[in-house]
Amino acid sequence: MNFLTNKNYFARFVCDADSRLEFSVIKRTAKFITINLYGREEKRCKISKDENGVEFIYPLGSYSMAPICRASQVA
Repeated sequence: MNFLTNKNYFARFVCDADSRLEFSVIKRTAKFITINLYGREEKRCKISKDENGVEFIYPLGSYSMAPICRASQVA
């Protein structure tokens, strides 16, 4: 499953599953996507794939409790 442009996705936080981070994909290349966070901030994220071939990103950066967004989490 791949990220698509002009689609909205969400991620959940590890420490609070009720909190959601929503964003839309603006641009996409083979290795990176550009997302629009909170409707105002653009950020470029590296695309990784899990063992099932589903793409995922770290929209806020990679740290111990960072939210992970998978391409299967369409908002």
